[in-house]
Amino acid sequence: MKGRAFIAVVLFGLAVLAGCAGTGRNACDLLQGQSACARPALSAETAGPRIAAAQFFGDAGTSDYEKRFLALLARHQLGAMDRANGTGLFGHDRYEIRNSNFQATYRTLQKLAGPVAETHLPPADANSGEGHFDGRWRVSRQTLYIDAAAQPSAPKTFDFSGLQARGVEIVLRQAGKQPADIGGTCDGTLAIRAGGASRTIATGTAFRFRLSGEDDTVSLFPSDGLNRCATRIRSSLAPAGAPLTIRREERADPALAAFDSRYERCPTPDPTGLDALS
Repeated sequence: MKGRAFIAVVLFGLAVLAGCAGTGRNACDLLQGQSACARPALSAETAGPRIAAAQFFGDAGTSDYEKRFLALLARHQLGAMDRANGTGLFGHDRYEIRNSNFQATYRTLQKLAGPVAETHLPPADANSGEGHFDGRWRVSRQTLYIDAAAQPSAPKTFDFSGLQARGVEIVLRQAGKQPADIGGTCDGTLAIRAGGASRTIATGTAFRFRLSGEDDTVSLFPSDGLNRCATRIRSSLAPAGAPLTIRREERADPALAAFDSRYERCPTPDPTGLDALS
């Protein structure tokens, strides 16, 4: 591996954090100007200084909860880099990899992951207790199965989650063999990727696409401002169509979103004023 080592710097954090890398593959590529995509993605092309400057959680990150969460993501990334490159505790020395970007990224992530190694957390401040974490650390991906052969029934609703997400992808997958035509309008900008091509639909503009056969898929990428789409699914068995509403869950049910984002921390006293256990 010396001198000509294989470099595999994977994306930061969990796999769902695949932010803005690649052409036309995610919400950041297809919907330009999204506030959540302003931070640089962490990939092999991202140098260590840019990682250090990235504000992964926007303005959230001043409390110990957010800082420790970021540290956990950084530690996960270090483990992924070690597995991909054969480095780490049971691998070869990472300094054998002659790639300055790899080394800069590794050093920066080590600094970010530092709080995870702390045995004792610092004393909790006055902000301890209940809080709500709204940092955008993930990419939300969910699948909606469509079976055009099913008998039309009452109007249906599909709720997608964009909570704490840098971007959202809704994969519509054909569950049967009957082709289906899907059309409608949305109250925000929508990007559609089908058959290797993508297009952007403006607010209120009608769109239409087709699921041709078994296992056919189309991906929808709702913008931050999209909260609701009114669609209709048509097939040769149901030419009149069956209504389907697609909603952003955190707007449709804010109480549930508040519950999902809530965290609680128990106050931790300053150990300097405590007596040791005997």
